[in-house]
Amino acid sequence: MAADGDFVEYDLYFNPAVMHKNILIAALYRSGGGKMNRELNIDQTELVGAWQERLPEVLNVGDQAQVMADEADQQAIRIHIATAGHEMYSFDFKCAYVDSREVSVQLIDVERDGRTTDERTEPIQELAHDYTRHIHECAQSLQSQTNQ
Repeated sequence: MAADGDFVEYDLYFNPAVMHKNILIAALYRSGGGKMNRELNIDQTELVGAWQERLPEVLNVGDQAQVMADEADQQAIRIHIATAGHEMYSFDFKCAYVDSREVSVQLIDVERDGRTTDERTEPIQELAHDYTRHIHECAQSLQSQTNQ
């Protein structure tokens, strides 16, 4: 049996019908009383720097990422990913820390060649799903910095 605060399981919530602006990916942890109680104790500027350094290492070869502070939410960052290849897709995500171990990832916008495109198509949903996994992987790799 896991002790309070230990990793219990990982769930990926993925429903293609509602994915286009509502992707939630979360690492679930057991904590006292069933509540998340580990606050994020890292400066947002440090967080952005850590993400900017680590995220390109977990993305597909040739993809480019830009990480920015979310000015409206100190517990969140904004991520812009430009895909490699001739499709010229770009994805904008909001990654918010629910606590020091759990992130919520939302797809904000998808563009193709600089124009907003339908996010519900299968190829775009597959790419968004893949990038969401990469974002979660990056969050996990940064836990030593976010879970202090």
